[in-house]
Amino acid sequence: EYCTNRIGNSKHIILAAYAENENVGYLIGYDKNNSFYCWVAAVEEKYRRRGILTQMMIIFENYAKELGYSKVTLKTLNNKREMLSYLVKNNWNFTDIIKNENVIQNEIIAEKEIC
Repeated sequence: EYCTNRIGNSKHIILAAYAENENVGYLIGYDKNNSFYCWVAAVEEKYRRRGILTQMMIIFENYAKELGYSKVTLKTLNNKREMLSYLVKNNWNFTDIIKNENVIQNEIIAEKEIC
């Protein structure tokens, strides 16, 4: 219900990744502020570094292109070092920081041109 309320009637994508017959990851994206926004993405820790996030992000970006978007965006936390590393390696740009009292909880806004 929370997801339905958040996404509403916007264009969206919901992906699930499977390995060894179990769900090991997911990604949810939707239209937000004239971009296609990656709201949540995660891969179970023991399945990381196998290209699962990369494959989901490729599908996410290609779907956004098909819908006519020129960029994709997301927000992550400063303490999500693996995600920050992924973003740097895959040509995402950091565009803003929402500061919190605890610096590791700073929110990092990123975007990637996909046209």
